[in-house]
Amino acid sequence: MTVKSYKLNNGTFMPEVGLGTWRGNDDGALVQTVKTAIELGYRHIDCAPYYANQRDIGKALKEIQVPREDLFIVSKLQLDYLDMLLMHWPFAVKPEVGFTEDYGAEDIENVPNGHMEGDGSLEQELVEFCKDNNIVVTAYCPLGGYEVNVMDDELLKRIADAHSCTPAQVALSWERARGIVVIPKSTNPICLKQNLEEFVALTPDEMRMIGNIKRFERNCDPGHDFKELNWVFYPEEAECPVV
Repeated sequence: MTVKSYKLNNGTFMPEVGLGTWRGNDDGALVQTVKTAIELGYRHIDCAPYYANQRDIGKALKEIQVPREDLFIVSKLQLDYLDMLLMHWPFAVKPEVGFTEDYGAEDIENVPNGHMEGDGSLEQELVEFCKDNNIVVTAYCPLGGYEVNVMDDELLKRIADAHSCTPAQVALSWERARGIVVIPKSTNPICLKQNLEEFVALTPDEMRMIGNIKRFERNCDPGHDFKELNWVFYPEEAECPVV
């Protein structure tokens, strides 16, 4: 299955749909999940040292028969080169004072891609800022998180019934119709295939209604996770796995 790609402002092409791998190895099946995803047509794999699964992903990539140049890899995985190095939390951090808010997106030159939570209710203004500045946006957690799950949303379920698809496909279609890259996570081969399929043609009213959903659940908040970032300055005190 061929997936549309976006040209980043540095000339690199980034596939519209990628495989998210955060907590993707909770059941120990990540190697097979990555191999299955690539067999289905995924070429974009999103990873990070914090996820503590890079060895498994690297193992899967070594076992597949796909040329390295056909893959788009975010982070570092037993590879000769990366397609994109993602900087998590673009904040200025000093251990003695904590986080500051003086370092904004407008201070970063030539940024090709911006990651942000994408369950439909967050970061609307930031999306517009990125578009105005030729920055392709990637939505992580596009299907919700711990408390908010698109599969439970009544509006998305009604729209899914009208289009004979799943609420997840509706949520991903809403993001993709706005020109946003999505990196949903799944270890289920059926869901992996559904997430990669052509997006549903939502009506203007459906697009508007989904855009008006207000949930405001944030799965990842650097302000709450400051202790986990100690490894930046004090690796010996790290509370998150360092690979």
